[in-house]
Amino acid sequence: MKKIGPAISGSWLKNGNPVGNPQNALRCGAKTRRGTLCQSSAMKNGRCRMHGGASTGARTPEGIERIRKAHWKTGYFSKQAITERREHRAACQRADFALAAIKASFRKLKPILFDQDGNLVNDPNES
Repeated sequence: MKKIGPAISGSWLKNGNPVGNPQNALRCGAKTRRGTLCQSSAMKNGRCRMHGGASTGARTPEGIERIRKAHWKTGYFSKQAITERREHRAACQRADFALAAIKASFRKLKPILFDQDGNLVNDPNES
């Protein structure tokens, strides 16, 4: 790891970097894909933001569950929501089929119950 300049512990800059010229900050020094040393400013752990310091993720079941709950947004694609939408869609289709059957049976009865003007033929209230 290439270090340029001493780190000043009482500095107001983050990660212990010296005040003044940013070129004097400690360098990461990780091997890049190009094969050269990374020249980004180092954090407290000695590596830059791209080559270290980030979390590798939760390991325990409790931590994994906590992260899963933290990433939960709307639940639109959860198993429960998908099942509810499927059931609702099926209920709507059943209702549509039932309504279509009622309309078809009513069309068969319509010439018997109504005359050309739309009045009931055998209205029990007329007698």
